[in-house]
Amino acid sequence: MPGPGTLLGALARQAWILLAATLAGAALFGTGSALMPAVYESRAEVTVDPVSLDQRFGAPDAPQDGAQAISREVALVRSEAVLGRAGAQIAFDHSIVVEQVSADTIAFVGRSISGPFAESVAETAATTYLTVREEMATGLAESAVSATQARIDGLTARQAAGEDVAADLAEQEALLADFQAGQAAVGDTARISLAPTSAGAPVMPRPWRAAAKGALVGLVVGLLIAAGREYLLARPLPDSVRGALPKVDVSRRDGGAFRLGWPDRRRPAVAVLSALVVARAAVSVVLGVNFVLDDWSLEFQRATAGTWESVPSGQDLVNARPGAWLTFTLLHGIVGPHPLVQFLVLTAINLALVLALYSVLARFFERPLALLATAVWVLLPIHQSMSVWSGTSQIAVGALLLLLGLWAFTDGRWLLAGLGFGASILCYELAVPVAFASVALVATPLAPLRPGAPAPRAPLTLVGRAGTLAFVVAATAWSRAHPVYPLELRVPSPATLWSGHFGIGLFGSLDTPDRLFSLVGGLLAAGVVVCLVWWLRGDRGRDAGPSLVVGGVAVLLLGLFVSLTATTGVLGFNDRLYAVSSVGAAMMIAGLGRFLWRRVPLTTIGLGALLVVILAIGQFVSLRSWSQAGGDVVALLDYLERTYPDAANTNFIVGPTPSYRNNVVGASSPFGGADAAFRLTFPEAGPPCVPLAERATVPVDTCTGSLWVANSREEFTPTPWGESLVDWSRVLGTDGTP
Repeated sequence: MPGPGTLLGALARQAWILLAATLAGAALFGTGSALMPAVYESRAEVTVDPVSLDQRFGAPDAPQDGAQAISREVALVRSEAVLGRAGAQIAFDHSIVVEQVSADTIAFVGRSISGPFAESVAETAATTYLTVREEMATGLAESAVSATQARIDGLTARQAAGEDVAADLAEQEALLADFQAGQAAVGDTARISLAPTSAGAPVMPRPWRAAAKGALVGLVVGLLIAAGREYLLARPLPDSVRGALPKVDVSRRDGGAFRLGWPDRRRPAVAVLSALVVARAAVSVVLGVNFVLDDWSLEFQRATAGTWESVPSGQDLVNARPGAWLTFTLLHGIVGPHPLVQFLVLTAINLALVLALYSVLARFFERPLALLATAVWVLLPIHQSMSVWSGTSQIAVGALLLLLGLWAFTDGRWLLAGLGFGASILCYELAVPVAFASVALVATPLAPLRPGAPAPRAPLTLVGRAGTLAFVVAATAWSRAHPVYPLELRVPSPATLWSGHFGIGLFGSLDTPDRLFSLVGGLLAAGVVVCLVWWLRGDRGRDAGPSLVVGGVAVLLLGLFVSLTATTGVLGFNDRLYAVSSVGAAMMIAGLGRFLWRRVPLTTIGLGALLVVILAIGQFVSLRSWSQAGGDVVALLDYLERTYPDAANTNFIVGPTPSYRNNVVGASSPFGGADAAFRLTFPEAGPPCVPLAERATVPVDTCTGSLWVANSREEFTPTPWGESLVDWSRVLGTDGTP
């Protein structure tokens, strides 16, 4: 056994391994738990008296004591007769646990995905038990009364024949009276003694508890790894044994390090990235490109007001976001009512954006790493709205201007940088944190340029930084003085943000199994933590993974600053806010891949291939969702035109809720383009009508025709205007296919 000094020395030598393993375990378990859906719990209790119906009505196999009676009753409750029947009445995810509370009380613990759902589960289970128990009591009572009456009839006949059965007859008559009394009170043998409790806060997941457990598991694993390393340091394997072990060596034939040459060159990198963007666009074209949400409103405005008035004045974009106003005006006003042409223009913007991102990353990291991170960003489906939705073209243009400004700043062109940063902010406010951080940190010890990168044309002096900062401050002040929405601070959900980037967002589908995306999100969190530990340890080379991961974390956090003032989510139009943070996510994934490649190359190839498959599937599912959402609106308009002879002069409510495709909706009301799409299809419908909530006080003759997509089942009912209800199932079919 080693002495204390030896043990402490070993622990000191392996401290980084222990730290990394402990934190990785905590990240894996904690993140995986946090990404699981929230579970709410409600409890209802039922008290029974008598406990045993068999005893009450004289069944021959009645339990002998109270313990047997309550045990048999709990078994009944857990059977298909009760829980199975209750579950058949519940149409959402749930679970029911039955517990014995006391000698005469049974608890029903209902769990589900929301508080009201959990309360409904507990109530349904309890009331179902009451119903089943009453049915059983009724049957037992009828059987007991019938059997007792038969015995009384027999005894009465015997008494009439002269037999002395008076005592037996009196006993049976008393028993019959008791059974009849029980028969009259079968509904009183059980009652709800505790109504379903308020679900309140979710009872699961418990990420901090899971993280603590993961830290313990990680520490144990780290100790095992450390012990193995110490053993091999003290007792190296003999050459004969080492030679017999299988060895994988990724190297050139001449023994040199294996390294591809083309990722270091700009032209092949540009070709690869261009091919990825074009391939993604081709899939969209094959699936079908249609207008979505605001696209309909912008096109309707152009059709009615003219080319240079194609942006509605409601949000005053010409002042609030002049860059967005100009982008929408050019895209919708000049290109016009051609979804495919608009999509191709948006694809060209995205291609320029991708190439600009590669150029900027190459100023800070080795070109192969810059290429890898940019390629991962193209493949990630977590910013899909930027590539398919014209309504987010201002964000794509803003991101492009931000990158061009950052590139100019690294080249010492402070004036061009200021113009780029300022113009980006005036397109969309996502650029504000990155612009300020760039002016303060780029080309400093905290964010130095890559050694070997082309030298700036002019040095970045304090005067130049101040000049660029002036543009950023002015644009930010203008944006704050003309807000599109009121500034309201929010508390974002870290689990939702992580899932949107590294969990369910990677798969592109809300139907992804919970455990699958939680596992992937947890593994990526653990890998990122290990890279951060290794960076702290000193692995900070520009061609190493940890540096790219650290940079990615910084970009991710800067990009998520918007989550403090805007509602965020996963998939669909929610990902428009991830334009910047998704770049950080791509850098983190690429950095983790580089870190693993240097240590376990073949394993990295396998994991990389698996990741590419996941991202390819996620891309396809996401692109299909956008295509289907746009197609739903076209199918609806076609259905109205085919089915209603005078559709233009009919008021429609479509529901019962919007048709969502993985959080993508083609049109909604009142601001999601539904009525605009209707009036583009039926120009004779006249001017827009008042919203649904105001129709009770507005005469119907003020509107000749309208389309409203119900936001809830409560809205899917006619107002005094007598709207025609259209169910989505009539338009899309029960399988959701037009």
